[in-house]
Amino acid sequence: MVLNPIHADMLRKKRRLDPDLTMRLGVRSESNAPGSAILFEYRLKGQVHNVKIRRGKSNMPWAQSGKPLVLWNVDSLVDPPAPDEPLVITEGEFDALAILQTGAFTRVVSVPNGAPGRADEEGGKRYAYLFDAQGNLLTDIAKFETVIIATDGDAPGQHLRDALATRIGDTKCVWIKWPDRIKDANEMLIEHGPEALANLLMAGRRIWEEAFCNILDIPEGPPEEVYTLGDPEWDKPVEHGGIRLPRRGFISIGGPAHAGKSYLARQLCWHIWKAHGVPFAISEFEEPARPVYLFDLRRRATGKRDFTLREEGLADIELRKSAYIIRRHPDGLMPADALLNTIDYGIRVADVRVIAIDPYNEIDLRTKENKDLRSDEVMAKFFSELKAMAERYNVLMIVLAHPTADAVRKAGSSHLWSPYDIEGGRHWAGKSDASLMVWRPHPNAPTFVHAAKLKRHDIHGKPNLFELHLDTETRRFHVAGSGYRLLDDIDDAMKNGTWDQGYTAKPSNSGPAYSAVRGG
Repeated sequence: MVLNPIHADMLRKKRRLDPDLTMRLGVRSESNAPGSAILFEYRLKGQVHNVKIRRGKSNMPWAQSGKPLVLWNVDSLVDPPAPDEPLVITEGEFDALAILQTGAFTRVVSVPNGAPGRADEEGGKRYAYLFDAQGNLLTDIAKFETVIIATDGDAPGQHLRDALATRIGDTKCVWIKWPDRIKDANEMLIEHGPEALANLLMAGRRIWEEAFCNILDIPEGPPEEVYTLGDPEWDKPVEHGGIRLPRRGFISIGGPAHAGKSYLARQLCWHIWKAHGVPFAISEFEEPARPVYLFDLRRRATGKRDFTLREEGLADIELRKSAYIIRRHPDGLMPADALLNTIDYGIRVADVRVIAIDPYNEIDLRTKENKDLRSDEVMAKFFSELKAMAERYNVLMIVLAHPTADAVRKAGSSHLWSPYDIEGGRHWAGKSDASLMVWRPHPNAPTFVHAAKLKRHDIHGKPNLFELHLDTETRRFHVAGSGYRLLDDIDDAMKNGTWDQGYTAKPSNSGPAYSAVRGG
């Protein structure tokens, strides 16, 4: 079957594409019937590997589901490239056809699955088509010295651009800045013609990541995305006192033992899964994943302490998709390099986008490479490696840590905990994109959280102090009050013995009565 007259006319008039060129590259009609789909043959080594059935923008199934993805027009890369001949990668088949039609480029391919909807969809197997069975970049891609990444100019296209450059090699990749009101190569062909499209591609700018470049050569990044925290008080607009967490970066949760740090970390992980569909991984360095974490997460999934077997089964179906564990190292402390390798594996294989390391003091930072460094230098190196991985894969790293024993001894009831109270505090304060400090001033007091650092006040909100009450049925903290004036309430409660009997007799000035529940 070739292109039917309706499709041929559409390609010629609407997309300014030559129907003969498209048919030579395996574009055909499903049938002659009105409304039939356009088919794109994905050929591999001269044979049809699979066929994409294009019925509409969001309706493009494969003829054979489950087959490994390959680049469209990948066979054009087989012959050795001429000196300085570039490879061009586009976001869609029509864009690749537009570039081929200029006559200036012959090594043009399209990714098979478009761009991710957001940065946190970039992991897992999305880019498997770039690699061979051993995980190495395909030889037919690696042999090109210059790779022009001609993805769309919108935010998903920019995510795709950066992800491709990271995997192919940023020093050999160039990117395209489309003119105003032009989103992609096909639109450029339609509006400005083949010569202008070819000239724009030839003027592509080098991509440099964590390197040196002219300020005008830095790709314009997509808008920063954030996670909500799952409580009405926290999730208010930031201009009204709400706070957010970055989707990519490193946040610290610190505070004395038994204050609720682990509960809070698991609550954040579970909320991010429920609200944003993002899988997470938690380390089991101090507590066993079974039964402690499993029981806790089942309660969060069911919303109750006691659940039926059917409710447990439904919860486990959800946990199968959402929750992963970084197992305790058989020799005790987890070597830092082993932890980083495990996290890297989890991101690539399970597509986890949030990683909670609980706690930091169960990591052995000493390796052969850093045996001569001071302890603070080793810490700084580990944090830098963690942040680099977060940047590379667009994930959020959450690290839990205890304060120094000296800080615990000296802290008064109204002490406002900060990341400087953690051992090596200047690194926690300096490296964290956000820092939440968690404590209880009395065994029967509620939990307090100090959002001590939020890197960008316009996006993440401003530092603030929050009083939390724990629902023992669901294991969820709820914000009962906020504001630094809570420090005065803490002082009053300690002086008056409010918490000595395990309950409160005095309402807080900025929220409901103190809870007698412990935070775990």
